[in-house]
Parts: sequence; C-alpha cells; structure tokens
Amino acid sequence: MIAGLIPLLFLVFTLVGCAYALWRGDMPERWGVAIYLGGALLTPVAYGTFWPAWHEVNIGVFIIDMMVLAGFVMLTLHYDRYWPIWAASLQLPGLIATIMTFLQLNRDVRAYAHAEGFWAWPTLLVIVIGAARYNRTRIKAIGRQP
Repeated sequence: MIAGLIPLLFLVFTLVGCAYALWRGDMPERWGVAIYLGGALLTPVAYGTFWPAWHEVNIGVFIIDMMVLAGFVMLTLHYDRYWPIWAASLQLPGLIATIMTFLQLNRDVRAYAHAEGFWAWPTLLVIVIGAARYNRTRIKAIGRQP
C-alpha cells in the first residue's frame, strides 16, 4: 500500500513545488524547474524505452542524470544563487551508485534503485527553498509584499 502511495506523493510534491518555484522564483529558479522537470519526465521514458528492470544499469537514465547535473552546474556558474550548488551536489550520489553498479562494485541492485529514486525529493526541496529565499530577499528589498 505504501509503495503505491509514493509515486502519487512524488507527483503532488513535484507539481506543488514546481508551481511555487515558478510563481515565487526568478529566472534561475525557473531554469531549475525546467531542468528538474526535464529529468523527471524523461526518466520514465528511458525506463520504458531501454531496460525497465533493476538487474543492470539503465544507460538512458544515466545520460539523463548527467544532463541534469550539467544543467545545475551551468546554473551555478551563471547565477549568484547557492541552491544550484546544492542541487548539483544532490545528483552525485545517484551517479556514483550508477557507476558502481555498472563496474559491478555494487552487487546489491536495491542500493542502485534507491539511489536513483531518492535524490529527486531533496533536489526539488532545494529549488523550492531557493525560490522562497529569493522571494524573501525581494520583499526585504522593496519593503512590502508584491
């Protein structure tokens, strides 16, 4: 029962978090939402298109994760926000688990499966916190609620 509830909670959290970041954030937060949603929407496509089972590394998901990491690194380099650094760093555990599984240094595919799915949650939380901090800073700068 709980296992079926997690995808629904993820969908709700994604929709609410992305809507908030788009509403309250500025251009970096909007790019962050685009990068995040791109990864979140393309990952199921890669599972359906390539290898849907957890018995081996899904190369399509690995490529998507690398692109998401590159996107957050580019945000880090182009904007003066701290949250893209955190978002980029949250991509690394999943990539490390993927590489370790691919090199057969990790024999437990459950670790790979959990590492792939878990880190999307805190990544979105970091984007939402970044939008909230930007909004709070903007309110202080203009002295009132917009």
